Amino acid sequence: MKSVSAETLDPSFRLESHFQSQLNSNGSMVDRIFASLMLLQYVGCVIAALIVTPKTWAGTEYSVHFHVWTAVLFGGLLAIPTAISGLARSGARLNQYAFAVSQMLFSSLIIHLSGGRLESHFHIFGSIAFLAAYRDPRVILVATVVTAVDHFARALIRARL
Repeated sequence: MKSVSAETLDPSFRLESHFQSQLNSNGSMVDRIFASLMLLQYVGCVIAALIVTPKTWAGTEYSVHFHVWTAVLFGGLLAIPTAISGLARSGARLNQYAFAVSQMLFSSLIIHLSGGRLESHFHIFGSIAFLAAYRDPRVILVATVVTAVDHFARALIRARL
């Protein structure tokens, strides 16, 4: 005869177990979606930089603009490791925080590439809405702190220039 523990008979234990199972399943799915989003944003930032400011001029000589290098290098640094981690270890708790940080830094990159235009700041709100798919307030908190630190650091840099 099969032994049944008191925990498995307790409805609250079963409910909590089912909730955690659904949360883990949801986290895996959202990780895969964010991996795709990271790569899509990366390509979008590089294309935008190539269209908006492909070259910089110094007299009659030109070179590749700093925005293009920023989009290629910084965007790649944000997108590629998090996308690989999201696909290789989907569902891991650390991925959620990595995607939150990377997503908010992508917002910062987009704001930088647009020259600080007001409309580009709306990417922050869209990013927070996407991160809400994890259904974890700690992910939203991490995203908010990253955005606040980024804006504070930019204000300090501008004040010193």
